[in-house]
Amino acid sequence: MALELPLLMNDLSREYFSIKEEIDEAIKECIDTTSFIGGPQVSLFETEFAKAVSKDFCISCGNGTDALYIALKSFDLDINDEVIVPALTWISSSETITQAGAKPVFADIEEGSWVITLDSIKKVLSSKTKGIVVVNLYGKLANISQIASFAKEHNLFVIEDCAQSHLAKNSKLKHYSESDISTYSFFPGKNLGAYGDAGAITTNDSEIANFCRLYARHGSLKKGNHIIEGINSRMDTIQASILAVKLKYLLKNTEKRIQNAILYHKHLSVIKQINIPMLSSGLSHVYHLYVINTDERDSLKKYLAEHSIFTNINYPIALPDQKCYKSNLIQASKDFRVSRYLARTCLSLPMHPFLLEDEIKYVAHKIQSFFEK
Repeated sequence: MALELPLLMNDLSREYFSIKEEIDEAIKECIDTTSFIGGPQVSLFETEFAKAVSKDFCISCGNGTDALYIALKSFDLDINDEVIVPALTWISSSETITQAGAKPVFADIEEGSWVITLDSIKKVLSSKTKGIVVVNLYGKLANISQIASFAKEHNLFVIEDCAQSHLAKNSKLKHYSESDISTYSFFPGKNLGAYGDAGAITTNDSEIANFCRLYARHGSLKKGNHIIEGINSRMDTIQASILAVKLKYLLKNTEKRIQNAILYHKHLSVIKQINIPMLSSGLSHVYHLYVINTDERDSLKKYLAEHSIFTNINYPIALPDQKCYKSNLIQASKDFRVSRYLARTCLSLPMHPFLLEDEIKYVAHKIQSFFEK
């Protein structure tokens, strides 16, 4: 197969054409039956996704940010409460803490794995801490088991932000279930992506599940009967139908991502001017993104674009340095050394299940050429 240029970060068209008939039929059925909100398709996806991630309950919602917000609301937070969150992640992980009524407290991430650790959590723990939001950044699992065990001892809740880690498992190939809640985004570019916005909350706790479902449906499980005030956050039926089709291929596509990461590792490991992600055992890293680090990040990005390779800088500013947090941030600047390093040097390379080895070789060759010129 000839090399297709340009190389996109995530070529969604390749995935679509590989399952086009199934996707088209799923959409057509929704239109033919005028089923657009709710219905059996949504319930089916919730059941199948809960099974896929080994959770008892799945509550679908409008997007991944809503999933985090609803999850946080289930813990009845107030203005004096603090919730620990990584200093480097998408702002949804922290802004929803504020929106739910509490204060985000940032913890640095670990160099190499780029996820929050128990040590970094302990450094910012206080008497006001009520919970922890753990983010599996880039698809790499944090040590949820260790963090959740500590949290239980200190009466803290744990929410696992799995927006980038669909289907990730530990080294024994078992899904982590120690977190109180796991939240998911199905934004189109995610490992399991809809054709619009969609999200989900999963849990093994029936009380949390009941609250989340109630809160996401205007505080009502029966139209016109509102038990509490809530919000309107529903997954569209068309999106549920699309996700149900794509879910069948998620494991195979996840394994392809891991294989592509191994190929990247093979072809990039000889380039001494960059740092590459660590390879992990099992499915503990599902490579939503394949991120390298170099002090020449901006120049390299420009060079690759000139050779039809599109890359991305996902988090160019650590959250504590965002304007919206600077006014009320008391933590010392040295607390975020690793997060700031990654923000300054990270570059996401093309990564998706349909990437070919020749394309990976081409990317590696151009990166090597950049440093040799």
